[in-house]
Amino acid sequence: MWELDRAAAFVVFGDQDSGCVSYGVESAGRRWFVKRAGTPSARESLTRALGLHAAVRHPAVVRPELVRDGTDGPTLVYPWCDGVVLNHATTGGGSDPTGLARFRRYLSPEELTRGATIDERTTVHALGRTLHHLLDGPSGWRGTAAERAVADRAGRPDPAERHATVAALVRDWRTA
Repeated sequence: MWELDRAAAFVVFGDQDSGCVSYGVESAGRRWFVKRAGTPSARESLTRALGLHAAVRHPAVVRPELVRDGTDGPTLVYPWCDGVVLNHATTGGGSDPTGLARFRRYLSPEELTRGATIDERTTVHALGRTLHHLLDGPSGWRGTAAERAVADRAGRPDPAERHATVAALVRDWRTA
């Protein structure tokens, strides 16, 4: 019933930084986005993604409809969504020789300052930037205004203006 062979793909997203192999196929009368591990670290990443999907429920987070376990790790199959790729996370894309350029958007100002205090508020900043990455797109913010306010506060440059702890961020997010 489910034919997920890469050879039948209508599009392939190759050279992913994650080490995953992703492609679109038509099967069972529908289009699907298939993500497989291409490296051991990608296998670990997909296993973590399954944990995320088990823990997080939000309309903006698309969940896999099928998970196949294989010798190379899990294969995640999502419904195909026509649209625009928001982040081309391909090997070498937007990178400097250290490989860090694409990740700078997640770094807090204190992480770029020698001798600055790195603490839980630093983690809050990274989570706030991640929320923005997931929910802010070309067509605008895909969450509620309250969720936007929580993400904005978490990503503020001044650590004193952020949530003091990850638990406080999570509490505010859940009530937003």
